[in-house]
Amino acid sequence: MFRIFGRDAGFSALYTAYVTSARCVIPEAPYDLDSLAHLLKADHADNPSHYAFVITAEGAVWRGAQTSDIGEADAFGHRHKANVGEALAYELRARTGIETLASELTYDLRSGEPDSIDSMVATTFANVAMDLIQDGVTGRMVAIQDGKYAHTTLPDPALGPRRVDVPVMYNPERFRPRYDGKLGDPMLLVGLE
Repeated sequence: MFRIFGRDAGFSALYTAYVTSARCVIPEAPYDLDSLAHLLKADHADNPSHYAFVITAEGAVWRGAQTSDIGEADAFGHRHKANVGEALAYELRARTGIETLASELTYDLRSGEPDSIDSMVATTFANVAMDLIQDGVTGRMVAIQDGKYAHTTLPDPALGPRRVDVPVMYNPERFRPRYDGKLGDPMLLVGLE
């Protein structure tokens, strides 16, 4: 069981699951714990190495459960979520009888080495931002739209955080990202408008 970033939105968990073919749970889709346990038990039995894994966003909870905020608030007024990964690992072991291990990936992911695409996008974003400043353009955000570098208005805070579009991006019955319907989507930006 890997816990990953995702207090209010499951994008990090979803994209990690996408590239690893893992099961995942996200805050936007409260789930049935027994259904997840059943699928993981089957994955475990079907895997020659007898393992299965699931990625959970820190804000994902199963139906009937609640996570609490703990500790002091950060600079944005957010308190840490109680570790849903440990609670999920405990519950999965109780339901399946299979040994579980909870692992915290949040800061390991954040401190990982960038690959060449990460570096190219970050450098290009910085240069587009500098071009905007040089041209006297303010109040804009550098972005990728339709697979191309662009700038756009800053998000309206009244809209709240961006959330995973569950019907388009996530299969809640399989606890997996949607892999279908990608023809025509921009490369690297699965399901984004």
